[in-house]
Amino acid sequence: MAKINRDYILYTVLPIAIPIVIGTLYVSIHTANRNELLRENGEYIEAVIYKFDSYGKGGRHKMICYKYIVGDTEYESWGKWYPRSDTLFWGDTIVIIYNKENPAHSKTKRDFESPLWRQ
Repeated sequence: MAKINRDYILYTVLPIAIPIVIGTLYVSIHTANRNELLRENGEYIEAVIYKFDSYGKGGRHKMICYKYIVGDTEYESWGKWYPRSDTLFWGDTIVIIYNKENPAHSKTKRDFESPLWRQ
């Protein structure tokens, strides 16, 4: 059986593993905090779709880009797009929820009410 070299673990594995663990914790806590703020201070309004886009390897993750107005300020954001079940076009309106204290933070109603976001 091969002996595990402590120096290898100390100098190679840990410098990679520690930032990954810290980054994962930060994203989890940040997402939960933002969702809690939307639950507490959220307000539903309509937004206009202005672009369909994709990201990730081969563009497999689809998203809709939308604009909404709160007060005199226009904001832009994005949400998940489900092209197989959504019949959306440019200029269509969708319902979103935004944080009244920080209007730049928003989600589509479908994303917000999805069980995946209720963590």
